[in-house]
Amino acid sequence: MSSDATYTSFSGPSRGKVAVVLSRAAWRGPDVPGHVKVTIARRRGSSPGKPIATRTFTIHSGKTRKLLLPAPAGPYTVSVHIAPTFSPSQFGQADTRQLGAIVYFAVTAHVAGIDIQTVGLILMIVGVVGLALGLILTAQRSSRRPPDGL
Repeated sequence: MSSDATYTSFSGPSRGKVAVVLSRAAWRGPDVPGHVKVTIARRRGSSPGKPIATRTFTIHSGKTRKLLLPAPAGPYTVSVHIAPTFSPSQFGQADTRQLGAIVYFAVTAHVAGIDIQTVGLILMIVGVVGLALGLILTAQRSSRRPPDGL
């Protein structure tokens, strides 16, 4: 946990969403409201360009919040900033770290002409067939070996 987190995609999908999940679910102590700013920007070379979407909200102790943002085509960066951070030591605990929120990023992509569910099913079937063939071939080889000592 800290005050800033980023996620960078160097080859964005043609269509999709970026999920940003922020959580203070593990902190059950006194509420220190965290003011959150989430920004998504296309990349320009080695640095983010002009933001294309910004969301702000407040997160509280024991809570989790999920945002879905449109993923732009091409490289982009998602930035998360939370203020203020707090330390459990302010509330009589031994932990002196500065805590913000736990942040998760996830990307969903949609590729035209490809059904990802069908691709997954095909790969699973190929895996099962490959496993079965491997077991059959191994069993055949072990049954053809002459007994030891001959």
